Amino acid sequence: AAKNSKRDVDTLLREPGPDGWTDEAAFDHAANLVDASADAGRVDGVDRAIKWFTVLKSRDLEPTNRALLHYFWANAWGVRQTIRHHDEDAAWAWSQPELREQIFHLRTAEGAPGFRDLDPYRRAQILTNLANQLSTAGRFVEAIEGWSQALEILPDFWMARGNLGS
Repeated sequence: AAKNSKRDVDTLLREPGPDGWTDEAAFDHAANLVDASADAGRVDGVDRAIKWFTVLKSRDLEPTNRALLHYFWANAWGVRQTIRHHDEDAAWAWSQPELREQIFHLRTAEGAPGFRDLDPYRRAQILTNLANQLSTAGRFVEAIEGWSQALEILPDFWMARGNLGS
């Protein structure tokens, strides 16, 4: 799989970027680049996707797309964190920019005017991912609140239920 992912990352890196793409196409291209980069362990692909999200931020996005932008952007930072944390020194570093960026973008997604109009599953994902990162940062009370909010939206959302149980 890594060999195919490497080729996919190289192909996606040759794309010119989000100028001229619809919002949906831009999200799709960036999400594919993040996923392929995760499979291949390539931070260069993730970094390019993060640059694309920065470009997309300046667009006049629909409210739900504004929330989605920050959700996808947080996911890119999460993949970057996963790739970086194969290095034990990075995993225990005091400064965790990827964690900080995930919390920022997930909070921004949650606070976006379009958040309430997102599919319930996506809202539960955002709240659960935010709670997971808050837990990682040692902010357990806030994490419990986030997992509980996700379960209010979808009582059978097992990632939130399992993490809350832990």
